[in-house]
Amino acid sequence: MYTPESKTVPQCFPVTKMVRYRAKSHGHLAGELAMMKEIQRGGPITCGIACSDEFTYEYKAGILEDKTGFMDIDHDVEIVGWGEEDGVKYWHVRNSWGTYWGMNGFFKIVRGKNNLGIEADCAFMEPDISDEELVWEEKSIYGGSIFGIVPFKETEAKNHPIKDTAQDVTRRDDEVPVAHYLPEMNSFATEVESRHEDSSYALLAMMFFVSGCVCAALAAVLILKFRGHRYVYRTIP
Repeated sequence: MYTPESKTVPQCFPVTKMVRYRAKSHGHLAGELAMMKEIQRGGPITCGIACSDEFTYEYKAGILEDKTGFMDIDHDVEIVGWGEEDGVKYWHVRNSWGTYWGMNGFFKIVRGKNNLGIEADCAFMEPDISDEELVWEEKSIYGGSIFGIVPFKETEAKNHPIKDTAQDVTRRDDEVPVAHYLPEMNSFATEVESRHEDSSYALLAMMFFVSGCVCAALAAVLILKFRGHRYVYRTIP
């Protein structure tokens, strides 16, 4: 890549720190049945695929089936399973182009037809569990792992006992735990609740006052109307 210091000659930066993954066994396979057996036995497999223009630029969803016979394999994808939809057999595959592509990064392609060469060149690998020792990182109660977040081993878990820290308000000079602020937070919550109650009472009093004013006004109108009415008395013959 070009850098501000080297604008004309590209520079290569060596990777000095890397995780060295190891495998107990690995191999190649091809064909629908062999692929299904390996997925069921050991999990997802990697397969080559020919990236046609339809696959690359037009695929959005559904079961893909190329009709052009394009077989120039130039990409690798991960087959994670298989299924059948409306009588059409398909592979369920994860691509590596981001979730914006296809069905959140996945796609389906017809199974049993070697469409786009997806059944011609596949590989499997059984990871060596000792890989875990190379990437282990202890954090809190759980540790980072190539298998995700997993509990510590029994020999390491004893060094990280689980305890309730809800009432722990102690602190060192270099750290201020959240629990240290709990009394202030409780005081603030009480004050807010008290203010809320006061405002509720004020609102209720205001409602009664307004209702009284309305009733008084209606009564005054009725009285004036009654007093203003004139009766005419006539002698009965």
